[in-house]
Amino acid sequence: MEDPQFKIGMLFSTPEVFKAAVKQHAIKQQRPVKLVKNDKRRLRAKCMGVMGDNKHCPWEVSAAKVMAESTYQVRTYKSKHKCGSRMKHDQCEGESNDNCRGPLESHLIL
Repeated sequence: MEDPQFKIGMLFSTPEVFKAAVKQHAIKQQRPVKLVKNDKRRLRAKCMGVMGDNKHCPWEVSAAKVMAESTYQVRTYKSKHKCGSRMKHDQCEGESNDNCRGPLESHLIL
C-alpha cells in the first residue's frame, strides 16, 4: 500500500500497523503528520502543517481499540489537507526509501 486511504470503520491489526500507515501517508503526501495521542485505547495523528491564516491544517485520523478484540478501528477521519506540502520528511530522516514505504497490505483488516 503506497498511500493508505483511511476510511471510517477501517480496522488495523495493531497500533504499530496504524502508525506505519500514518507514516506512509505522511511520506507519500509530503505532509508533516505527527502522532499526537497514543495510549492503550486510542491513537490519533494530526497534520502539523500551517495554512495561510497561521492555523494548523485540519487533516486528522484517529482510531480506538475495539472492545473484546485486539484490533483498532478508525473513528475520526478529516481527509482534506489544506496546508502546503513539504519536500523533506522528518518521518523518513535517516531511513532509506524502502524502509519508509514498506507494504502494509498483510496487516490491514478490511
